[in-house]
Parts: sequence; C-alpha cells; structure tokens
Amino acid sequence: MEQRGIRPARPADDRTLVRRLYLTLTGLPPLPEQAAAPYTDTLIDDLLSRPQYGERWARHWLDVVRYAESNGYERDGTKPSAWRYRDWVIDAFNSNKRFDRFIAEQLAGDELEDSNAESQIATTFLRLGVWDDEPADQRMDRYDQLDDVLATTSAAFLGLTLRCARCHDHKFEPLSQKDYTRVLSIFEPLQRPLKGQTELDRQVGTAAELKAYEDAVRAADAEADPLRKLIANLKRGLLERLQSRGEETQAWQESLPTVLALRVAPERRSAKQAKLADAFEKKLDAHMLDLATGEERGQLDGWNRRLGEIEASRPKPPIRAYVWYEEPGKPVPPTRLFHRGDPT
Repeated sequence: MEQRGIRPARPADDRTLVRRLYLTLTGLPPLPEQAAAPYTDTLIDDLLSRPQYGERWARHWLDVVRYAESNGYERDGTKPSAWRYRDWVIDAFNSNKRFDRFIAEQLAGDELEDSNAESQIATTFLRLGVWDDEPADQRMDRYDQLDDVLATTSAAFLGLTLRCARCHDHKFEPLSQKDYTRVLSIFEPLQRPLKGQTELDRQVGTAAELKAYEDAVRAADAEADPLRKLIANLKRGLLERLQSRGEETQAWQESLPTVLALRVAPERRSAKQAKLADAFEKKLDAHMLDLATGEERGQLDGWNRRLGEIEASRPKPPIRAYVWYEEPGKPVPPTRLFHRGDPT
C-alpha cells in the first residue's frame, strides 16, 4: 500500500460507529440526538437489551427454517397460531437462550423433562413447510412432508444436504439412501392435526396444566348440560304452542337469504349466514316468550342466570400452537445417525 501510495481509511468517528451499531444490532437508524452522542462501550449492551435486537436477528433464523404463516399451493391457507413460533424465536434472541437449548426445544421441546408451553411452541419448527390440502397421492404427499422436515433439520443443524439421498446415494457427501431412511424414521411418528383437510393447531402446556383444564371443563359441562336440556325442553314446548296458533302474519315472511341460512348446518354457515340465523332465532325467542307463563319465565331466567355464571367461571383455555402430534402407540424405530456398518 505504501509503494502504491495508498493510505488506509482513517478510523471511523463516533457518529459513524454509533450509526453502524444501531443498524447492525437493531436494524434501525439512530435518532439525530442519538447519532450525535459520543460512542461508549455501554451502547452495545444497551442495544442488545432492546426488543428490536431480537426482532432484527430473528429474521435470519426464520429464513433458515422456511418460516411462513400460510401453506402455499393454490389456496395458500393460513397456518393457525404459527405466529407464536415467530415470537418464540424473537424471545430466544432477546433472552440470550443457550444455543444447545435453542436447538433441543425446536427438535424435541415436547419430549424434554421440563417440557412446557414455551418449549412445545418451539417444535413449530418441524411443521412450517408447505402443505397441500388436496394432494393427488396421499402417501406421496405424506413422505414429501416428512422429507421437508428432514431437509430443513439437516441443513439448519448439520449443514448437510441429506435430502439429496432420498433418491440415490449422495454424490458429494458420505451419505447413503439407508442413512436418509434411518433419519427419516425419527420423524415418522409425527401426525398433522386435521379436521377433514382443514389444518388445526393444538393446545400446549405441561401435562398437569392440560389435565387441570380438561377436568375443569368436564366439571363445568356436567353442571351446564342438564340446564341446557331443561331450557331446550321448555322452549320446545313454547315452540309447539306457537306453531299450534297457525299464524301467518307478515312478521314471519322472512327473506330468502335468511331461509337459506337456516338450512345450512350451524358449523358450516358463513359469517353473514350466521348473523341472519342469529337474528331470526332472537326474533323467534321473543315470540315464544310472549306465550310463556310467569312461572316459565322465572324458570328460564334462573336457568339462564346460572348457566351464565358457569360459563363465566370456566378456566381460560391453554394457548394453542402450530405443532404436530405423535400417533399414540406407534413405536419410534431405533436409529443410529449416519452409521455405515451393522445397525445393531
């Protein structure tokens, strides 16, 4: 450099260093007054402690693990509760989670001894790939899903393209098709929660938390169900009285959209149909109550009041996450990763 008359760049001034630190650690430029402040070593600790640090650097990990909140393909359906994993990664960076724990929770957060909602949310990592809700070949699609899990796991944590050995021994790495199938067997028990072909999320939490919630729901249902039956029986009698009057008044000339909405099962109604059906049912209830005796009105008020108290006392449901479940009773095959000799 001296022979060519080239001089090194002069040391960066404080304003330049401050700006570089803000952009590198938080992705945001400093405010004018922040840029004008002198550089100090404490600035690094300050920026690392800000929530923007995790928000900036989590993006890089989310790219590695193919994070998305929709499925791809034609309909590109939403992945329910997938956003919780995004927040988990941000929190992992901001809380300085140990890297070995960062890995373990994503691969087996539901299997750890201290497994809880947080570590179970981390296993969303395994389910983030594309998903086809109408595959031409169900079995092929099943193994395409598992291949996606294997490919992302091997690339993210091993730095290897193990996926290449799905169809043939790897051309450039000492990985065979047998190695591929042995690793794939680890993920074989994973099952996708579905209702028909609609994707579902699952409740997460410790075994004790989930059991306590289920017990509380059963207890509430045990008290509420008899009340609902009493209310339904009384309303059925009122409806029979109303029908026996045979009134054909203008009040019952409903619009065609309302009639069509009432013909659709409640769980399959659109938001608009549900609104029309609800309005009709409220109108019907009002007409039936006009025929109720004072005693019947008192019974309905008491039952509905108690039913409201039961519903208000129900525990808050556990949070839900976009995670797989393991098929009950399906054993996990013994596996030795990349073992080239006798598998025993």
